[in-house]
Amino acid sequence: MKYVRIAVLLLAFIPTAVMGLLRAYSVEPVKAAWSSWVKHDVGVSEVVTCCWDQLDSASGGYVELFAGAIGNGGVYNLDVKDYSTGAPVAHKYNVAQRQDHSWVRFDTLVLDGAFTKGKQYEFRFTRSGSDSIQYYYQDASLNPTSPNPYPYGFLKVNGQGDSAKDLCCRVYSRLRPVDSRWVGMDPCFPMWEEADTYPGRCSLWVRRCTTAGVGSVRQYVWWPSFNSHPDSFWFPELKRELDYMQAMAGCRVTLCFTGCPSFASTRIDTVWRYVPDTTGTGSTYQRVPDTCHTCPPRGLFAAVNSDTNYWARFIDTLIGYIDAQGCSVHSFEILNEPNNGDTLVDQPWIIGWWRHPNRVYDNYTPSIHDMCYLYMRLAVVAESVIRHDDDHPGHVNDTILIGSVAMVEKESPDMAWRKGKDWIRRCYETAAEQGSPVFWDAVSIHPYQDTALTHTLPFVPDYYEENVDTIRAVVGEKGDPYRPIWNTEVGWLRAFGNQANANALLEVFSTTAASQARPEGGYDRSFWWQFREYPSLGGNTPLLTAPMDSCYPSYYACTQMHAQLGGKRFNGRVMTGVPATDGLMRMYEFEDPGTLKRTWVCWKNGGAGSGGLSAKLPVRTDSLAAESLAYTGTPSPFSAPVAPDGWLSLSLNERPTFVTEVTDTLRPDLRVDSVRYSPSPGPMYVKAWVTNHGSRATPRNPSGTQSYPTWAVLSRNGDSLAQQVYTDSIAVGQQVEFKFTLTSPPSNSTLFSVRVNPSQTYVELGTDDNTGHVLATKP
Repeated sequence: MKYVRIAVLLLAFIPTAVMGLLRAYSVEPVKAAWSSWVKHDVGVSEVVTCCWDQLDSASGGYVELFAGAIGNGGVYNLDVKDYSTGAPVAHKYNVAQRQDHSWVRFDTLVLDGAFTKGKQYEFRFTRSGSDSIQYYYQDASLNPTSPNPYPYGFLKVNGQGDSAKDLCCRVYSRLRPVDSRWVGMDPCFPMWEEADTYPGRCSLWVRRCTTAGVGSVRQYVWWPSFNSHPDSFWFPELKRELDYMQAMAGCRVTLCFTGCPSFASTRIDTVWRYVPDTTGTGSTYQRVPDTCHTCPPRGLFAAVNSDTNYWARFIDTLIGYIDAQGCSVHSFEILNEPNNGDTLVDQPWIIGWWRHPNRVYDNYTPSIHDMCYLYMRLAVVAESVIRHDDDHPGHVNDTILIGSVAMVEKESPDMAWRKGKDWIRRCYETAAEQGSPVFWDAVSIHPYQDTALTHTLPFVPDYYEENVDTIRAVVGEKGDPYRPIWNTEVGWLRAFGNQANANALLEVFSTTAASQARPEGGYDRSFWWQFREYPSLGGNTPLLTAPMDSCYPSYYACTQMHAQLGGKRFNGRVMTGVPATDGLMRMYEFEDPGTLKRTWVCWKNGGAGSGGLSAKLPVRTDSLAAESLAYTGTPSPFSAPVAPDGWLSLSLNERPTFVTEVTDTLRPDLRVDSVRYSPSPGPMYVKAWVTNHGSRATPRNPSGTQSYPTWAVLSRNGDSLAQQVYTDSIAVGQQVEFKFTLTSPPSNSTLFSVRVNPSQTYVELGTDDNTGHVLATKP
């Protein structure tokens, strides 16, 4: 197969996706590959990484293939298959091409299976009749200075894959709306002595959580509290906690196991512990005897039904009690931050979450391998007990999380942190050494940011995404690339101030929702540490004071975020097209699935310099509601006038902003209906016919002068060749003609394209039909 070098002109414009749909994959045609190279019964494919939830008739998603000449009029067929297994997932057959060198749309797809995020799917196109398939590609390998347009897909021709090339097709899909479990919290539930002293405090906790939109909680199960002696189990306190937590409709509880009672402990020593002030002289640290560490328990390698496997007995008894009491818990996390404390550290601020044994297990050292081996044995035992189909039939499909690692990239010998990525890698390796398959459902991490430790920046979304990318690379390296990643704990230091932490909370949860549309993958769940102040735990910024009678700004921010974004689906990140500017801010678009009205949440990244940052949103309505992130009980609305060209100009700062459409969409929609090439003899030219298929004429400014002209750009094999401007308004249904005179004939086979309004002089509906193509062959 021969390929022609491609030089692509990059136009400065703000791209807009098809209205209300997530652009999951999109490559524009530049150069043609001809029909003799692909037979009709073989087909041509694009392998795409899934970053969507829905791609069917109910969601309105669709696929488009850019095809060549109609030929004998044969129809096109699409089969979507799991690339690794070949299992069918979706299809659409008998789709006719509208005209030569145009997009063939496959909508109302029929589902044959289910999509899994992160997996690769083959979109295979075939054609009926005797004609072979004509397809168009963009070849990054022939232009080393230009990256592959879509690094999460590759072309297949005649069964051979080529990762440097992409088939020109488009995939538009949807994410599901963020559900009631979107906002997760480490609850810091009131202790029962507090509840006895202050009646109604637990009920107040529920009301506060409900108002803030908390739909998931991660509650610790401190083993020594519930099983202080081998044959003594006491769970009523946990029962009351679960009853209150599940009083919130649809609330999902994740229990995180930690601790080890003294009778089962493999470690005896003294540690520094924080002692609250009881004398008026101030709180202090004291060295006290302690055998209740989170350390490997005795009997861990005994059979799970043995009386000497104390850990298995505790898990079995706990699950039985939960079920007997009618509680619904189906998500369990194995330990808290086991990569924190695997060596003996004599520091007053650290006691270690997973300390090495100094008795019983004489063959195990504080090395990361040995400690991880013991940790995974703990996980294997817990999973085998929880999911035992005879003893606990209602839990065979429960969610088991491993990891729970503190940090991802950072290692701190003085704090006894092992890098989270190294710990997760050893989890996979030591499980395999024990002969255990991948039984866990998700890997959990605590992506605290290094910058937070240095008191410099509150939240850096790029770093947050890099953390999940790092862990996904590790699990992919171990042959488990589709494993969900949960953020089960993240928060910010109080040194930043209450308002900065409110900003960070909104940015964490909105970035989490947006990350689920990244082809690289994202976070499946996020939890904030901590919901209410809990002095004995110290730590990061809470949403409420300890008695919950006062709220910090982050509580009002969470409540507003829930009201603004809850139940809406993420459509995409709005980009300016200027890398320097895009790196300084985030603008996320969400959509109400019922009204189809959109909401944007926007901010300038913390530490991105002083002053406001200018940005423009491509809104499509005349009336907007706008408000700044709430720091008190009342949000701060402000005026958001839309310019006649459909753009909303914003000055972003570190306080995030919500912008919501109020009226229905009303915009022009220019589509290139046809492009024709007229060769010599006589003047050579290319003509394009453009029609406004929208619901409004192209705009004029209020004074009536033509400040918003319609531009059309002619390109040859992707290179800009000429441009024309139409200076009058184009009415709804009106068609205008653009004509480009050529001074020389095309060489070889040339793909001409005409794109109208490429720089988005004014905002359109964005149906992606504003480019037309025509083929010109060498005379």
